[in-house]
Amino acid sequence: MALKLWTDEEFLKLYDAGEKFERNELAAMAYGEIGKIVSKEEGYESRWTRDMSTVFEVKGRFFNIDWARGLTEYQEDEFYEQPYEVVKECHEETIIVTNWVPIDRKE
Repeated sequence: MALKLWTDEEFLKLYDAGEKFERNELAAMAYGEIGKIVSKEEGYESRWTRDMSTVFEVKGRFFNIDWARGLTEYQEDEFYEQPYEVVKECHEETIIVTNWVPIDRKE
Protein backbone atom coordinates (compact mmCIF):
# COMPACT_ATOMS: atom_id res chain seq x y z
CA MET A 1 0.00 0.00 0.00
CA ALA A 2 1.16 3.50 -0.76
CA LEU A 3 1.61 6.14 1.90
CA LYS A 4 -0.80 9.06 2.27
CA LEU A 5 0.64 11.33 -0.40
CA TRP A 6 -1.05 14.68 0.18
CA THR A 7 -3.56 16.56 2.22
CA ASP A 8 -6.97 17.01 0.62
CA GLU A 9 -6.08 20.61 -0.22
CA GLU A 10 -2.83 19.56 -1.90
CA PHE A 11 -4.64 16.96 -4.02
CA LEU A 12 -7.24 19.50 -5.18
CA LYS A 13 -4.53 22.04 -6.01
CA LEU A 14 -2.65 19.48 -8.14
CA TYR A 15 -5.84 18.26 -9.85
CA ASP A 16 -7.07 21.78 -10.61
CA ALA A 17 -3.64 22.68 -12.03
CA GLY A 18 -3.97 19.79 -14.53
CA GLU A 19 -1.10 17.78 -13.08
CA LYS A 20 -0.67 14.19 -14.28
CA PHE A 21 -0.52 11.64 -11.47
CA GLU A 22 1.91 8.72 -11.31
CA ARG A 23 1.04 5.05 -10.84
CA ASN A 24 1.48 5.00 -7.05
CA GLU A 25 -0.65 8.13 -6.75
CA LEU A 26 -3.40 6.64 -8.93
CA ALA A 27 -3.28 3.46 -6.83
CA ALA A 28 -3.69 5.53 -3.66
CA MET A 29 -6.86 7.06 -5.14
CA ALA A 30 -8.27 3.67 -6.16
CA TYR A 31 -7.50 2.10 -2.78
CA GLY A 32 -9.04 4.89 -0.68
CA GLU A 33 -5.83 6.46 0.58
CA ILE A 34 -6.79 9.79 -0.99
CA GLY A 35 -10.17 11.14 0.06
CA LYS A 36 -12.99 8.76 0.98
CA ILE A 37 -14.32 6.02 -1.32
CA VAL A 38 -18.04 6.45 -1.97
CA SER A 39 -18.49 3.88 -4.75
CA LYS A 40 -16.54 0.96 -6.16
CA GLU A 41 -17.98 -0.87 -9.17
CA GLU A 42 -16.73 -3.98 -10.89
CA GLY A 43 -16.95 -4.28 -14.64
CA TYR A 44 -15.87 -6.68 -17.36
CA GLU A 45 -13.67 -9.58 -16.26
CA SER A 46 -11.02 -10.95 -18.59
CA ARG A 47 -8.75 -13.88 -17.88
CA TRP A 48 -6.20 -11.83 -15.93
CA THR A 49 -7.92 -8.60 -14.84
CA ARG A 50 -11.28 -7.11 -13.88
CA ASP A 51 -12.21 -3.55 -14.89
CA MET A 52 -12.87 -1.36 -11.84
CA SER A 53 -14.27 2.10 -11.31
CA THR A 54 -13.76 3.88 -7.99
CA VAL A 55 -15.44 7.15 -7.02
CA PHE A 56 -13.86 9.04 -4.13
CA GLU A 57 -14.74 12.29 -2.38
CA VAL A 58 -12.34 15.07 -1.48
CA LYS A 59 -13.75 18.11 0.35
CA GLY A 60 -17.24 17.76 -1.18
CA ARG A 61 -15.98 17.10 -4.73
CA PHE A 62 -16.21 13.67 -6.37
CA PHE A 63 -13.64 12.02 -8.64
CA ASN A 64 -13.62 8.78 -10.63
CA ILE A 65 -10.62 6.59 -11.33
CA ASP A 66 -10.87 3.70 -13.81
CA TRP A 67 -8.39 0.87 -13.31
CA ALA A 68 -7.92 -2.88 -13.72
CA ARG A 69 -7.59 -5.23 -10.73
CA GLY A 70 -5.23 -8.17 -11.24
CA LEU A 71 -6.98 -11.51 -10.67
CA THR A 72 -3.98 -13.68 -9.90
CA GLU A 73 -0.99 -13.31 -7.63
CA TYR A 74 1.10 -12.68 -10.77
CA GLN A 75 -1.05 -9.87 -12.19
CA GLU A 76 -0.52 -6.40 -10.81
CA ASP A 77 -3.28 -3.82 -10.69
CA GLU A 78 -3.11 -1.54 -13.72
CA PHE A 79 -3.65 2.23 -13.81
CA TYR A 80 -3.80 3.69 -17.32
CA GLU A 81 -6.21 6.60 -16.85
CA GLN A 82 -6.08 9.85 -14.93
CA PRO A 83 -8.90 10.64 -12.48
CA TYR A 84 -11.75 12.86 -13.63
CA GLU A 85 -14.28 14.88 -11.69
CA VAL A 86 -17.87 13.64 -11.58
CA VAL A 87 -21.17 14.81 -10.11
CA LYS A 88 -23.78 12.65 -8.44
CA GLU A 89 -26.98 12.31 -10.46
CA CYS A 90 -29.92 10.37 -9.08
CA HIS A 91 -32.94 9.24 -11.02
CA GLU A 92 -35.59 6.57 -10.71
CA GLU A 93 -35.54 3.57 -13.05
CA THR A 94 -38.13 0.89 -13.55
CA ILE A 95 -36.83 -2.52 -14.46
CA ILE A 96 -38.52 -5.76 -15.44
CA VAL A 97 -37.20 -8.87 -13.75
CA THR A 98 -37.85 -12.28 -15.29
CA ASN A 99 -37.92 -15.31 -13.01
CA TRP A 100 -38.42 -18.86 -14.24
CA VAL A 101 -40.73 -20.70 -11.86
CA PRO A 102 -41.16 -24.49 -12.05
CA ILE A 103 -44.62 -25.79 -12.88
CA ASP A 104 -46.06 -28.08 -10.24
CA ARG A 105 -46.84 -31.33 -12.10
CA LYS A 106 -49.63 -33.19 -10.44
CA GLU A 107 -48.99 -36.87 -10.69
